[in-house]
Amino acid sequence: MIWLVFIFIHVLLSVSPNGFDSIPTPVAVSDSIQVRTIDRAATPDGYYLYLPEATAQPRGVVLFVHGYGCLNPMIYGAWIRHLVGRGNVVIYPRYQESIWSPSPRMFAINVSHAFSNATSLLDSIHYPYTLNNLAYVGHSYGGTTVAYLGVYYDSLAMPKPDVIMACQPGTGPFDALKLQSYERMDSTIKLLVLVGKDDKTVGDALGKVIFSTAKVRNKQFVEHLASKDELFTASHYEPEGLDMAFDNGDRNVSAKRALRLAKLDAVDSLYWNLFDHTFQNDTLCSGWELDTARNHFPIEIK
Repeated sequence: MIWLVFIFIHVLLSVSPNGFDSIPTPVAVSDSIQVRTIDRAATPDGYYLYLPEATAQPRGVVLFVHGYGCLNPMIYGAWIRHLVGRGNVVIYPRYQESIWSPSPRMFAINVSHAFSNATSLLDSIHYPYTLNNLAYVGHSYGGTTVAYLGVYYDSLAMPKPDVIMACQPGTGPFDALKLQSYERMDSTIKLLVLVGKDDKTVGDALGKVIFSTAKVRNKQFVEHLASKDELFTASHYEPEGLDMAFDNGDRNVSAKRALRLAKLDAVDSLYWNLFDHTFQNDTLCSGWELDTARNHFPIEIK
């Protein structure tokens, strides 16, 4: 029953005041970065693969775990294109059949199967990649999932990531994959936890637990606030940024919400640059902090 109530609320928050059919034309940004797409997302353990142009140099891998119901990669398409443009292979697991199923208890298992299937396909086509440069990035329930994988990757037959980036992690009314402590997370993992001050969907409680209990040597907690002129917001959905080239045609409530509300601004640049710096360097440092100081919204770093 709790699950049905949660999904009903999710629907109410996702539709426009005028109903499902009242969706304005989205503002989306695209560029000339070439992305090769391989679609194997027909099942819950399926995935999309996004590949840069192949070279002899092995590519780093980013496992990008979407938020609850965000089965359409267009929702994060701008970030995906940016990651590919930086030379990364992006694996986008489906992990859900729909917003109704499966149970959240299955999310990490489905993600692990998708990851294994995707890397097996890369091997079969002889695409150069390396798991020695591996990141797990997730938003919302995806953020919860990647933090969980930071503790249990080995039991799910997954490799240890170099970086975990949990953006607005939370589970709503569910408890699945939410841990009381993340102290068993491998101490060599670089951990980024990001929250928005005005997140009314999941808040910052789980983000604080992940950050405070993980006994990793390099970790950073970043909270950003809305700008005073309200040009930049600090909601739950800041990581979303449309690129219609990634549209798979799905129009569930999450996709319709993103078509109405997702935007690209300096907050996206903050998220992207934080990840890029962390993925490319051995340790976290405050160099990027000087860059974000030029933006028109405040951030707090712990």
